[in-house]
Formats: sequence, C-alpha cells, structure tokens
Amino acid sequence: MKCTSSNIRFFPGACLLLALFCTPAWGAGGGGPAPGSLDGTFGSGGKVITDLGNAYEVGTGVAVQTDGKIIVVGSVSASNTFDIDLAVVRYTAAGILDGDFGTNGVTIIPLGATYSPKCSVVIQSNGGIIVGCSSSSNSSTFSSTINRLTSTGVVDSSFGSNGVATTNINIQGIGLQGDQIIIGGTYAAGNGSDYDFAAARYTPSGVLDTSFGTNGLATADFNSTLDYALAMAMGPNNEIVVSGFSYQSGTGEDFAIARFTSNGVLDTSFDGDGKITTNFGTTQIPATGERAYAVAVQTDGKIVAAGSSTGEVIALARYKASGGLDTSFDRDGKVTTAINNGARANAVVIQPDGKIVVGGLATVIVSDAGGNHYLNDFALVRYTSTGGRDSGFGNKGVVTTQFTGRYAQVNALALQTNGKIIAAGQSYGDFSVARYNP
Repeated sequence: MKCTSSNIRFFPGACLLLALFCTPAWGAGGGGPAPGSLDGTFGSGGKVITDLGNAYEVGTGVAVQTDGKIIVVGSVSASNTFDIDLAVVRYTAAGILDGDFGTNGVTIIPLGATYSPKCSVVIQSNGGIIVGCSSSSNSSTFSSTINRLTSTGVVDSSFGSNGVATTNINIQGIGLQGDQIIIGGTYAAGNGSDYDFAAARYTPSGVLDTSFGTNGLATADFNSTLDYALAMAMGPNNEIVVSGFSYQSGTGEDFAIARFTSNGVLDTSFDGDGKITTNFGTTQIPATGERAYAVAVQTDGKIVAAGSSTGEVIALARYKASGGLDTSFDRDGKVTTAINNGARANAVVIQPDGKIVVGGLATVIVSDAGGNHYLNDFALVRYTSTGGRDSGFGNKGVVTTQFTGRYAQVNALALQTNGKIIAAGQSYGDFSVARYNP
C-alpha cells in the first residue's frame, strides 16, 4: 500500500498509522532502485572501463572476495603480435583499481599464447587466487596453465613449478573441492582427431591428483569426434558439471552436459550414463549450432545451461538432478529469447531466490552515411525459477548496456552477498565491468 494525497485528505488518522509501514515505490518492488538498473555507486554511473595499455584486452572471468573486492581475469596482447598474456585485475567494492594489489591494481603474467584464451578464476579460503587459462591453439595437444597468486597479486612460487601448473586439458572453467582445484574443459584424443569433455583435479600445491579419475583425468565421449566443452560448474555435493556442445548426426551442434562424481567418474545417476544432449529444434552447420557456453547448478542439484541457438538467440535449458529436461521449466525444459538483431549468453548465475540471470551480448544495427554497422552491447536477461522472463527486471526481463565503441559483451557474472550483479567482459579492446541492482 502507498500513502497518497487522497489518503491524507480523507483518512488523516489512518494514514498517520499507515505511514509507519508505507515505503515509496521507487523500484518495481518499491523501496529502492529499479531491478536491473546500473548501480550508480560503482565506478562511473555503474560502469568501469580499464585500459591496460594493450591493443586487445578482454575480461573472461570474475570472482568476488569476502571483503567485497572484485577480481577480473582475462587476456591482453599488443597489436600485431600473437604473444598473449594473462591479466589479473582487482577493483575495490566501489569499482576503483585497488592499489594494494599487484602494480596499481594489475598483475600481468606471461602466457605466450597464440590466440586469445579463456581465463577463469576462483578464490581459495586462504585468499589465494587460482586462475586457469587455455593457452595454446595446438589442437592435437592442448596446453593450458593454472596460476596461483597471493591475496596481494604476487605470483605464489610455492604452487606448481614457480607458481604455475600445466595441463593438456583446454581449460574452460575452474572450481574448488575444499582447497583442491578442479578444472574442466576439452581433451584432445586421437592426435587431435577426436575431442572429449574432460575434468582433472590438482592438489592445493598444484600437483595433479592421480587418485582422481584415471591417473588424474576424467573424460566423457558423446559418440562424436567433436565434443567440445565450453564451461564448468561445481554441484552441491562436489560433483563436476561440464557443458558445451556435441556434433550429432542429423542435428548438428547440440547442447551437451556431462556430470562427474567428486572423484572423477561419470555419474550414472545422471540420465543413466552421466551425459545428455539437447536439440532446440534446429539443424545447423557447426558454425551456427547450439552451444552451451555457460552452466550453473542450483542448490537442489538441477542444472541450468545457457548459450545460443543458431548463433542468434539466447538458449536456456534446465535439467533435473537425475537427468532429463525439467518440464517444470517453461513446460519443456527449454527457453529461447530473441533480443534486437541477435543475442548470445556467455554466463549464468542462480540467485538465492531461484531466479536465473544470464549475461552475454545483444546486437543492434546502426545506420549512417557509411552504411549499416553492427554494434554489440552488454546484455542481461533474468528468468523466474519456472522459466518465464522476470517482468520486474529491466524491460520485460532484459537489460542492455552500451559501452564506448562498437563491440561489448558480458563474458562472466558473479553475485555479491547483497545480491548485486557483477558483469565482466570487454568493450572495444578494454576490460569492462558493470554492476547492476538486483
């Protein structure tokens, strides 16, 4: 109920009592900023753009420390070079580069990568920062790195070999079992002619744990030579969920999910064999198929995978903890969302209330004397726990944010303890971060 002038005119006594309980209807739920609006207390109007002095800089992972400081990781490279390095950047809770971290808030670690890697980050209980990056484009023998930094942004030389461990998994996600390190990604079998989903476990000191899986490696084959992992998440019982796509005969690229037990065995309690593929009703060539770029696990064990279908619309699927599509989610377990002239989801998080937030990009076409130009903006979509778009969030569940330049996209999401949403990515060659009100 709201107190209005009519309340005061006709029921002055009642309104004096009701005023104790009334709140202004500022946002959709009242009592604060509109859900999905930029948080003006963060950076400049809710956004931060960080130029690290390179021609190409892209943030691909984000994590929030217990003190509210924000870690963003990604890659940097100078122009006309394939020598790509890892950048780890820390911001204060207000969106300012943290001078107590690295050099003026930034630590650069040489990778020597020949293509822009995906880097993911988790924070250990002692404050150690673990970053996993896919760092080689050699398709027959992937070579990725796991780095650990101290809480002040210094390479921890006690980890692995002088602060780094290597793996032949193309890392697409990283998680923790206690302080043990889990990586998920793609394994190249058959000299690069066959690709499988994979996971591995490392000790807190950066040594491969051979008690996990088979000699430290767990794999999942979807009966295809092209099973490519794109994300990983940890479940409530330390199970490991890997998402991506599998090229299936007759339908092309389909969403693919594999679940491993905490010890690295395919979990047969999930869909009978630990694996499932999902087609959204399209038959596409590999370049424009259905890919699950992101995955998250609810507290009840249900799995939410997000990505794209046909490369043009956001695709979302939810699976029961026992496997199979969850038909309580939009009636068939699947949802697609079209935004502007094209969209894709690259990240997904589950709010404590069960609502689902995906982040990615939305494409718009701008015309001028030079013709049509395609621009990408940050895009967020929030869904209810039953799969409908949350009409109280942004514009009918959708929020887009324009940054300077033509190309911007969300690559990673994180939730603060107060519910605010952190989106990290890139805009025209710079690290870019935005914070939204929940």
